[in-house]
Amino acid sequence: MIIKGNFGRLIQRLRRENNWTVQELINKIGPVDGRPLSLSYISKVEIYNEIPKPNIVFKLAEAFGKNEKELLDLAKQEKIEDLKIKLEAKYDDALVFYRKTKKGTR
Repeated sequence: MIIKGNFGRLIQRLRRENNWTVQELINKIGPVDGRPLSLSYISKVEIYNEIPKPNIVFKLAEAFGKNEKELLDLAKQEKIEDLKIKLEAKYDDALVFYRKTKKGTR
């Protein structure tokens, strides 16, 4: 399962960590179904969270020196970390709100 939103950010982060342009990533992926991917397609994945077909996920994983399971596991882990941060922020906000309302009742 690819978690929408995090997969695109992961691809962008890995590409940047490798100091690759989008075109360089496309060149490393090579043709998919006989055609190279377009710049706009990679943008859809990275920015607009387009979920790639499994054969493209496989090619992306190869380009980054990983297998597809490792790539998907990284995306899941990033989603878990993102959710932890959001959950902690919500609890902090709720605690602040509770303390403010508690002071108002005294």
